[in-house]
Amino acid sequence: MDAALNEDKMRPSRRHALMVTALAPVIPHILGSVFNIWYNMVIIDPLLRATGLRDRFISTVIVWNAVAYPIAVANCCAVRPSHPSDSICFAGAW
Repeated sequence: MDAALNEDKMRPSRRHALMVTALAPVIPHILGSVFNIWYNMVIIDPLLRATGLRDRFISTVIVWNAVAYPIAVANCCAVRPSHPSDSICFAGAW
């Protein structure tokens, strides 16, 4: 039997190579988010004990997220791939 047709003996990483490749960038983002949450809780939170600083910090985070993320998504979608299915903004890609 041809080795390419014998999927039972293939390693899971080879069988799902496209999924592994697509999800690989997610791991650094998760690790970065965990570190960011830890840093904010341990370092930033104690600095925000003064009156009004916590509210200002939360307002800044909300405004930053409301401005930066839509710009990043628009920038990502503005890049024209060579084929429509290469775009992450293409509805059929997911």
